[in-house]
Formats: sequence, structure tokens, C-alpha cells
Amino acid sequence: CQCDVMQATPATWRALIDAGWRGSGSLKVLCGGESFPPDLARELLPRCAELWNMYGPTETTIWSAIHKVTSAGGPIPIGRPIANTQIFVLDAERNAVPIGSVGELYIGGVGLARGYLHRPELTQERFIQSPFDPTAYLYKTGDLARQLATGEIEYLGRIDHQVKIRGFRIELGEIESVLSKHAAIKQCVVTAREDAPGEKTLVAYFETQTAKDLNVSELRAHLKREIPDYMVPSAFVRMEKLPLTPNGKIDVKALPGPNGRIVESNEGFVAPRDSVEQALAQLWSKVLKVKRVGMNDNFFELGGHSLLAVRIIVEIEKDYHRRLPLADLLQAPTIGGLAEILRKDNWQPSWSSLVPVQPGGSRPPLFLFHSHGGNVIEYYPLANHLGKDQPVYGLQARGLDGNIPRNQTVEEMASAYLAEIKRFQLEGPYYLGGFCFGGLVAMEAAQQLRTAGQQVALVVMIQTTHPLAQPFAPNSGTAHRLWHRTAKRIDLEKENLSSRGSGYFRDRLRRTWDI
Repeated sequence: CQCDVMQATPATWRALIDAGWRGSGSLKVLCGGESFPPDLARELLPRCAELWNMYGPTETTIWSAIHKVTSAGGPIPIGRPIANTQIFVLDAERNAVPIGSVGELYIGGVGLARGYLHRPELTQERFIQSPFDPTAYLYKTGDLARQLATGEIEYLGRIDHQVKIRGFRIELGEIESVLSKHAAIKQCVVTAREDAPGEKTLVAYFETQTAKDLNVSELRAHLKREIPDYMVPSAFVRMEKLPLTPNGKIDVKALPGPNGRIVESNEGFVAPRDSVEQALAQLWSKVLKVKRVGMNDNFFELGGHSLLAVRIIVEIEKDYHRRLPLADLLQAPTIGGLAEILRKDNWQPSWSSLVPVQPGGSRPPLFLFHSHGGNVIEYYPLANHLGKDQPVYGLQARGLDGNIPRNQTVEEMASAYLAEIKRFQLEGPYYLGGFCFGGLVAMEAAQQLRTAGQQVALVVMIQTTHPLAQPFAPNSGTAHRLWHRTAKRIDLEKENLSSRGSGYFRDRLRRTWDI
């Protein structure tokens, strides 16, 4: 099937291009979540029908401004506010700055959140009364911007010590605070580097109390006890002395690249033994930017994440002409384990929706259903956080092997996944969960299990939206709701007809009546 519209972060689009994606002449590409580099826009423009830059923080219900990208000869604006949204560029006294001058971005409108749950002080700090309308509020974004002569807005970075990597908003000071608690750390600084286009990584620089060597695994384990995996730096650089500015502050601009990062101690290191293991070690070293990789080094503990995992799988396919499911990297996250798969003669990837993310442990297994992306590799950090005694299994989407089920409902999906779960665990109690769309599938699976007389001990829904959640304000009239839905549907059908031609309605009839 062909996709008409796809939304992803710049890092995801770059991963698609690196994997050999050629694009589609009918695809509308939406790019958001991070700053949009011009070189990526140059790559995307010839691969799609339309290219849009999207901007907006979560506090204003995601998108607040859009810009249609038609050229990539310079910085790409975030554009103009969407309907029912106002954007202002203000100075420190919250006065509007002149066109072309730099100020802080403030957002208002019907998409504005009410505040932060159970955090009144932060709500008061970020959600301020509008200086232009005493009955309205604005969200103080912390983003620097300026309005261009065209009326569009250009994003210029963060005011505070916050960065965004792979769609995650990260406070660097929070990482520094936890790292500095380690007994061997004298002082430290964490920064986000982009030494290669589109490859933004967290790097920790530090001085130690003594000359004794530190093990990277020890530092990572220390950090993971207090912060999530996506906040753990990919590289650690030990320095004799951190560079300082004339004012005595750490000079971030003078910090070297992470090529001099510290490495694991020799204790427990097992060198690759044959050509397959050596080739994989070189590939991991290049992708993960580490000096050496041993047989038992874990891909994710070396700083690997889902986007880098895709690059690894693509490179293996090029070299060995074998298509590995992404879930294989979960089952074999070491050089030794992956090499063993590649050595097998006449190897064919066995397909199963049930993927062992972390099979060991004595507790009842936790089954996590895939989100809208279909893969379950995103559950590896969660499994790691739960500890080695908690078995975790993922349910990846049927169809990732190319055999796409037709017209599959949530009920049918849940039923198919439960058939695989029951072959593994015949009786309850069952522990289920899922992120986003996966939470809905988990809830449906729980209902089917309970109808069958089985015990469900836990259902975890992570950032899952209730399917019956009201899209309109309670005081919206029936006529307003009907008109909104009708107008939206008409616009959608007009776009479909425009991009796909007269054959669009014929395809719709065929799918509707199964002819």
C-alpha cells in the first residue's frame, strides 16, 4: 500500500534516506520535533510531492506553526501559526520586538494546555497572562526566534540549557547533576554535539577526583538509576582539565570531539574471533563511534538506539544479502549473538509477533504491544529499567515481514497476538501493556482474556488516548461540530482527488465493497 502523508523527525527521515529510500511522487512529508537542517530538506524535496516543516511544543498540543518548504538555500523557517493559534516574539519585558530582532517565542490560542499536572509553580512560570488580552494566557516556550519581513518566523535555538534529541526534550543540567553525584567525578559538563549532519548525540566530559581509571559501564549504571535511558550520554570523555572561559565557566565551545572518549576496561573484554565478528565489530564501531567493540558488548549499552539499529540492519543486509528483522537485534544485541545468526547456512528469518525483549527472570512475564510504528525495539530501555528479574516480551505488528493483513481491526489484532501469547503462557494471571496505540490493543486483549475467564493482573497504558475522548470543547454546539467534521472531510477528499486523480474514487469503491 502507498502512504499519502507521513510525519517523522529529521533523524528518522535521514535514517530512511540512508537506508536507500527513494521517495514517492505522491507523498506529503511532514518534518518536526527537532530543528530542520537545510541539507536534509535538499534530500527530501526531490523525494516527495510536498514538504512541510512543523513546529510546536507539547504544551500547545503539538503543532503550532507550519511552513511549506519549496527551497533549501538557507535556514528553514517554522512558518506561520496554524488556525486558532497566535505566536508572539517578545523581549524580556514581554513587549513585541521589531521585525528581524531576536526575542522569545510565546504561543497562545485554543490549543494551549491548562498547565502542568500537580506542578503549580512550573505552571505559573510557563503559562503567563497575555500582555495583549487580560482574559487569555500565553505559553512561554524558552525558544529564541525572530519574525522575518515575509511575516514568517525563524527558530534560532533554546534560551535555557535544554536540547532535543530524537524527539526527546532533555535538560542537560539534570544529567550533570546526577553524574556529579558519582564519588569519582570532580566536575563535569554534558553537551549535545552534531559532529555529523543529523547525528546529534549527548557527550559527557568530566574530571576525576583521582588518577584511577573509570569504567564506562559503571558510569552508565550510575546514571540509569536516576534518569531514563534516552538521557544517558552516548560518549564519555575524561579530561585532565575542563577548559574555562575568562569568567571561570566551563567553555563548552572549546571541548574536543568524543574521539578521545574513555573505553571499557580490559577486564571482561573478548576480542572478535573470526571475519564475521570482526566485520560486525567494525560496523558497530563506525555507527556507535566507539574505538573498539568486544564479543559481549551490548549494542544498547554502548549508546545504541532504534535509529542506529536500523542503520546496523541495513548495513548487514548490504554486506550479507540477508534481511534481518529489527527484532533480531533485541534477541541478539551482542557481536557474538548476531554473528551466530549470520553464520547459519540457509538461514531464513523466522517470523513471530512475539519477540523476547528480555526473556530471563523469575517474575511473571510482561507482554507489551507495539505502538503505531509496529516495532517493539522501543521497549528495550523500559525492559532494562525494570531489571533483569523481569521478563519482557513484545508483540510486533503482523505485516513487518511483508505479508500485510488486510482490513485488520483492533479486535482481530488483539486476538491474533493472544494466540501467540497463550502458546507461551497458557494460563493467567497476565500482565499486559503498550505505548500509545499499543495501550488500546493491550486493553482489548485484556477484555478478551477476561471474557474467556482468564485473570488479568495488570494493564499498563503509556500515553494512550481514549478512543472516545471528546475532540471538541463541552460548550461546542451540534451545528459547529457537524460543520467542522464535514468541512474537514471535504478538504481531505479534495486533496486525495487532486494528488491521486480520478482513480481515487474507483479505489475507494473497490475497498468499500470489496470488488
